[in-house]
Amino acid sequence: MAEHCDEVREISEGDEVTLTTTTGETIEGTCKDKQKRNADPRTGEIRETTMWMIQNSARLVVFSIVEGLKSSPDDPDFPVYKPAWDNDSEEEVGYIESVKYP
Repeated sequence: MAEHCDEVREISEGDEVTLTTTTGETIEGTCKDKQKRNADPRTGEIRETTMWMIQNSARLVVFSIVEGLKSSPDDPDFPVYKPAWDNDSEEEVGYIESVKYP
């Protein structure tokens, strides 16, 4: 299972970062948004999705991690790592291998 490095969890809104992805890309930018969303409690699912949006002058890159508890045998093993993608081209840019701060 592919996953993001643990350091992504420490990225906060406003942070200047340089990300290296599993596809070999280096992305420099500012964390413009970090959102946490919970599953609708009426579904019985216990899940929290954290999404990061890293922006520079050329692009917006988005990636997320879903944490949770299995509520049925069909649920995935948590955490679930969603690969980063370029929001404009909708192309996948891989998983985050490293995070560096200037």
